[in-house]
Amino acid sequence: MRSLNKVFLLGRVGQNPELQTAKSGQQYTKLSIATQRSWKNQEGKWQEASDWHSVMVWGSQAKLCVEGIEKGSLVFVEGVITTYSASDSEGQKELKQSISGHRVSFFTTKARKVFQERLPELDTA
Repeated sequence: MRSLNKVFLLGRVGQNPELQTAKSGQQYTKLSIATQRSWKNQEGKWQEASDWHSVMVWGSQAKLCVEGIEKGSLVFVEGVITTYSASDSEGQKELKQSISGHRVSFFTTKARKVFQERLPELDTA
């Protein structure tokens, strides 16, 4: 039987993304995205909470995110959940999870300008 690992997020970016370079030389950025959820409690009153998601974006998509996204931008992310091993401050390995963003769409004036400027470059990539 096949399995499914797919994530869709629509939320706001919590901080300006920064372009970084991995040990492999590949460029990436980490997006911190807030989503809201609501539900009715036992008394029938609506409750709300925010969840924060860590999304890693790689390569040319990362560059576009850095150029077109700023804190507060509304973004739509399509990706998968990835699990990786990391060492804590005491050197103990622990498993962590993040979302690997394969496709990021953003809805800002800044983003429209970036896409218009880079459209010829993206068509040849």
